[in-house]
Amino acid sequence: MNDRINLIIRADADSVIGTGHIMRCLALTQVWQDKGGKVTFAGKIDNDDHRNIAESAKKILITMGGSDSY
Repeated sequence: MNDRINLIIRADADSVIGTGHIMRCLALTQVWQDKGGKVTFAGKIDNDDHRNIAESAKKILITMGGSDSY
């Protein structure tokens, strides 16, 4: 990807809705980055471990709060 296209992904994870969707999205972002793309990841992520995974994978993380963010 010569122009470093920015992919924006929105996914939430918490004790109510689970973490499967966010984990699948994190896998997709890794492939995108491996191809040279840039990723912005946004979501309501209540689990510190998942938040740390997104941040450590060099993804821009935008956190959203409150139950009205769904």
